[in-house]
Amino acid sequence: MQRIVLCRVVFIIVIILSGCSNKNEKSGSVSKISVRTFEISETENISFLEYIGVLEEEQAVILSFPLGGTVNFMQASEGKYVKEGDIIARLDVANLQNIHNGALATLEQAQDAVQRLQMLYDNEALPEIQYIEAKTKLEQACAAESIAAKNLNDAVLRAPFSGVIGLCSVEQGENVLPNQMVVRLLRTDNIKVRIPVPEKEISSIPVNAEAVVMVHALDGSLFKGVVVEKGVVADIISHTYDVKISIVDRDTGMLPGMVCKVFVRDTISEEMTVPPKCVHLSDGDNKYVWIVENNIVRKRTVDIGGFSGSGVVVRGLKVGDRIVTEGYQKLFDGAEVDVL
Repeated sequence: MQRIVLCRVVFIIVIILSGCSNKNEKSGSVSKISVRTFEISETENISFLEYIGVLEEEQAVILSFPLGGTVNFMQASEGKYVKEGDIIARLDVANLQNIHNGALATLEQAQDAVQRLQMLYDNEALPEIQYIEAKTKLEQACAAESIAAKNLNDAVLRAPFSGVIGLCSVEQGENVLPNQMVVRLLRTDNIKVRIPVPEKEISSIPVNAEAVVMVHALDGSLFKGVVVEKGVVADIISHTYDVKISIVDRDTGMLPGMVCKVFVRDTISEEMTVPPKCVHLSDGDNKYVWIVENNIVRKRTVDIGGFSGSGVVVRGLKVGDRIVTEGYQKLFDGAEVDVL
């Protein structure tokens, strides 16, 4: 009898324990999953195009004599700064001076002859043909004197503007030919940067676009720039267009020929970005994120539009969506979550 009672007691205890276990399992099945989220908002994304450029002078002019001769005076040297109107070089003008003196004497003689014949012509004592002949000789003498004076003036080479001598190819005492390069004068008041832009990117760079120039030779100093010129003819080999950028903050240490790195502002767009860990990969290479709505998670398929400084650019979301950032390992579609 006691054994029967003991068996009944054990059976009841087993039933009670089993019920408690089922209750615990049921309560565990409906427990909420703790997650962390953040709210989607639009962010301003600024992208830059990067190029390697070279500093260039604002203007470069090759100076030469329009006539040949011997250089008897030369004060130009590479790197020397000259002002507008300064004498750079001068030819031996002995022969040119004699030619001008002869032309000037002929001119004075012709002027005197016309003055004497003018009185006779006014009194009708001189045939008109002789008077016209004297006037013609006077005009010829004036033209010859003007040419001689110009040749004498062209024997002196002056700076057409203030700048720096970039190249000097003639020494004092050397004979030069007409139009032979003597010096190369550079205007460096406003340094420009020339960059080669591929044909597929040239349309993305408008005139007046902002740029940042980094000059490695000046300890990586940064300078602001503005696009001022766009080439319209491509290089036949590289298929690139030359774009010139004017430096806004001019620095005296900048010299033509320095290599620099240029960042040109491309576009400014409003984009939605999420941290990379929020984007998951499903079957078929589809990307998705977990969206929380009323403490219920839903799987939302998205498209990846690239990367920016603030995360992954996504399409398929709207402002205000809450994305799960932590605790997504145990999530399933329709799960109830507790947002921390």
